[in-house]
Amino acid sequence: MYPYDPEHDAETPTSDDGSSPQISFPSPLAVFGNFYPHIYVNNNGFLSFDRPMSDFTPRAFPLQSGGPILAPFWADVDNEITGSIYYHQSTDPHLLERATFDVRSYFNYPRFTAQWAFVATWDNVTYYGAVSNEVGLIIHHIYIEAFTELDTDWCRLSLFQVVNTFQAVLITDWTFTFVLFNYENIQWTTDSASEGVDGLGGNHAQAGLNSGNSSFYSIPGSLSQEILHVSTTSNVYFSGRWAFKVDGYDPEFPDFPPTDGSLSCTQCVNTMGSSCTGSAVTCPSGSLCGSQYAEYTDNGVLYPMISRSCIEESRCNTSTSFSFAESKVEIASSCCDTDLCTPEIPELPSESSAPNGVTCPTCRSPGSVVCYSGDTIQCTGKETTCFLMNSQAPDTHQYLAIRGCAIPNVCDTDYQSLASHFGNINVNFFCAREGKKRCETFPMLCNQLKSALARKH
Repeated sequence: MYPYDPEHDAETPTSDDGSSPQISFPSPLAVFGNFYPHIYVNNNGFLSFDRPMSDFTPRAFPLQSGGPILAPFWADVDNEITGSIYYHQSTDPHLLERATFDVRSYFNYPRFTAQWAFVATWDNVTYYGAVSNEVGLIIHHIYIEAFTELDTDWCRLSLFQVVNTFQAVLITDWTFTFVLFNYENIQWTTDSASEGVDGLGGNHAQAGLNSGNSSFYSIPGSLSQEILHVSTTSNVYFSGRWAFKVDGYDPEFPDFPPTDGSLSCTQCVNTMGSSCTGSAVTCPSGSLCGSQYAEYTDNGVLYPMISRSCIEESRCNTSTSFSFAESKVEIASSCCDTDLCTPEIPELPSESSAPNGVTCPTCRSPGSVVCYSGDTIQCTGKETTCFLMNSQAPDTHQYLAIRGCAIPNVCDTDYQSLASHFGNINVNFFCAREGKKRCETFPMLCNQLKSALARKH
């Protein structure tokens, strides 16, 4: 993903099927044989140039109306529920240096030098129909328990959002125009109004390019269940990235082998032993070959787990842990930086078992999005934050919700996918901000709860 900044980037309105205002360029941009002076960021996962578009049902390309469309993930996004859509124009030298490198790596334009970039990011967005304001019912994905004081810690709220994070990056030297689609996390493909269930099935998302003049390209898997796995696909050997040249009448595709120095690493999982072997995969740029070791202790029984995979460099040689109910999970990683290297299995750091003064709600609810027991846990060692974790296995739709104590880094972006290395599972961690009550941590959701309660009473 290219950098984006929720603190300073512009943001589209919080509105189902909404769009940004008209965004003017410093110079007209060449797109599919024409020059456009502005752009619109549409909440439903695509960019348009002729007009803002509220179309929420994805359709097969080519489309003859509406002008050019650049669609990283056209689906029915509802940012009134959760998530945000950010955008900014950039002439930052560091970002343009990266953009120049990427274009030269993927296309045979060795003299190309980026002069401007536009970054649009759909950050943790969910689909239309993902929540309801009914109180006291399990409505995908929020469970609201009976309570009277919304200002109490945690609000007795168990949260699970199936969310997608993806991005479109326009890059130009004011002659040639390129677009990158970056996919960080895709967990849903369909809204509830399009016959989807739990974000899957029904009328799936469309990803690709539509010129408006009959030329087009659809990323494989579009309008099918396979688009759920677009973050593992690529046309530039960089998992989760698709690149296109879009200034000409027809889209052009990468024709230069990538030169980003990506490593080949072993990928394997063994949830019952102390070693693993597997096949080779090509890692994204900025990743190293990593080994992860985890210990899951449940009611005194220890279960060791080993995985090898590509690991973000920032997560190398780090560790974390979290505790809940009568269980504890500890994870550590180690890395190496040559093709198909196998780093030593890391050792878990020694942690204090002394209470640290923090008390958190705790529960574990397999097969459910609901997690509230009324029990608490005394936190120990470096586990100084209260957390809530929800997971879903995409294949079986099996849910798990847990609460307890954690080392704060478990909620860092780099750790959000840690469990995916140990199996096919989507995971979200949420941590209480230090000194904040739960309603302050999730203000939008708590406002929804307050409104719902007001209507009920």
